[in-house]
Amino acid sequence: MVLLLFGSLTGHAQVQVPGCPPGVVPGQPGCGGDDGSNSSAQTYTGPIWQDRYGAIALDSKTGSIGWASVARSKRAAAKEAIEDCGGGGCKIQAQVRNSCLATAWGGGKSGFGANVDLRKAEEESVNNCEQISGTACKVEYSACSLSVRIR
Repeated sequence: MVLLLFGSLTGHAQVQVPGCPPGVVPGQPGCGGDDGSNSSAQTYTGPIWQDRYGAIALDSKTGSIGWASVARSKRAAAKEAIEDCGGGGCKIQAQVRNSCLATAWGGGKSGFGANVDLRKAEEESVNNCEQISGTACKVEYSACSLSVRIR
């Protein structure tokens, strides 16, 4: 599932353990015994994944563009993309979580695409750019920010 995120962002990766509410791990109240004991909690031994984020920033006056991929938070991705763009008038245009992001450029315009498949994100960015610009566009940047297995 692709998720484009816009605006200022806060937060961090949360791990969901089957049978426990989000952010609650076995042994804490709400997962297993009400007292936080492990009496009725099962030990989860499957893989644990951590989210990764990507972002694209653009300065519409200068055409400067900045990118970030595999950041640990939405905020870190946005900060990195704006810094890569040159700061100043750079604004976040698109962000993804555990997905791929692409931008295409043509006729002085840009288009963005997002998908879990890099090729499809690139195709979407070209299609969006060509609709906006009315001319042929080519992929300027693409990368994936996919979750990382931490256990």
